[in-house]
Amino acid sequence: MSPAGPVPPTPSCLIVVPSFRCPLRCKHCDLPDLPGEHLPGELWGERLEELAGEVGRPFLVGISGGEPLVYPGILDIVEACKRAGLLTSLATSTLPLTRERAERLLAAGLNSLVAPLDGLGLNHDELRRRPGLFEQTINAMRLVKELSPALHLSVLTTVTARNIGQLTSLAHWVW
Repeated sequence: MSPAGPVPPTPSCLIVVPSFRCPLRCKHCDLPDLPGEHLPGELWGERLEELAGEVGRPFLVGISGGEPLVYPGILDIVEACKRAGLLTSLATSTLPLTRERAERLLAAGLNSLVAPLDGLGLNHDELRRRPGLFEQTINAMRLVKELSPALHLSVLTTVTARNIGQLTSLAHWVW
């Protein structure tokens, strides 16, 4: 028996959270306080290959967290996605993003990076409770674009009463 009506659209993206751990203690987030365990990198590979076989079309795996760069098997996940023909996007605070780590992620097949900017300057630093993080994030975004000009780069903003007045300025700055 077939269902009546049109077939519902299928997702084109899956967000995975390999770890809730994070070096930040942002005002709006409770993830670092949640319990969780790290799964072995080879387990991710098997499941991602299985996923790619099921979807059979371009499909994005978004890697988020906590801070995914503190997950010991992060390169395993990105490499497994590349082997399976899946696209990857990494959402990171950029705090643990060094030149070497960025080069390794790009070599592993990273397609997209999502960096948070919760306003300009001190607004970002105060929401994320880390002085200098705004500058770190800007430098990390410049670094990945220098290393891979074609990399898709996105900005994620947590809008609050404090930064809503900067939303247009932030959008203009990002353009």
